[in-house]
Amino acid sequence: MRRRRAAFGLLLVGLACRRTAPAGGEAAPSSGGVSPPARDIRVSAEAVSFEGRWSAATGATPTAASSIGVKVTCTRASRSCVEELATGGREGPSRQTFTYRISEWTKATLVATRSDGLRDVRIRVSLTGLAATKTAIPGGHKAEETRWRLE
Repeated sequence: MRRRRAAFGLLLVGLACRRTAPAGGEAAPSSGGVSPPARDIRVSAEAVSFEGRWSAATGATPTAASSIGVKVTCTRASRSCVEELATGGREGPSRQTFTYRISEWTKATLVATRSDGLRDVRIRVSLTGLAATKTAIPGGHKAEETRWRLE
């Protein structure tokens, strides 16, 4: 587990230092000049993991502090998922970690949820279609859901 965290930390450092340059030669600014990792989803009988970046699907407005990288690891034995987010902003890259409780794990779908008091957040992974989505469901009656998809 420490090795994986160290590897993700190195990934964050690498992301903070890497910039993509278009044909014109100037570095293209995207989320503070940091490129996200490529989308990757891995499924086994006892664990599901994926990494990439969350991209706004509905209700979300891209901001300067948008998600640059995400890594999620779910284990059947612990019935939990850990989401590690790397974000970029004017102050530079930062990292946040969230723990989700697995509410459903079938051959086709994994669903995990967490609540922070203001909203419920749900991660849904299609294990057959190898796709992941994240939905934030606010506690207020007038607020809309915010959805992201893994890219």
